[in-house]
Amino acid sequence: MFLKKQEMTRLWIDNRFVAVTLAIAVEQRIVRHKTQANDGYSALIIEITGESKKPSLIEIRVEEVDLQTYPVGAPLGVTLLEGLSQVRLTGISKGK
Repeated sequence: MFLKKQEMTRLWIDNRFVAVTLAIAVEQRIVRHKTQANDGYSALIIEITGESKKPSLIEIRVEEVDLQTYPVGAPLGVTLLEGLSQVRLTGISKGK
């Protein structure tokens, strides 16, 4: 799942302030599967549509059985995060 950083803020949790990052989910959907039989490995090809006019394609390697969980055309949204109390994010700085 790909997110865009919105802002940094603090929340009052357990009688203290905790620094948090607010992020928004950008529009993304599965556009293709790569399979072990055809490509030598299994992966999902995800189209990410954000503020730019041109969508980006990202390839994420997965196990062959996971391809059935995410059919082609399926959107990826924040519903993937349901039930989680914490998420670890990795970011790339653009040097702005």
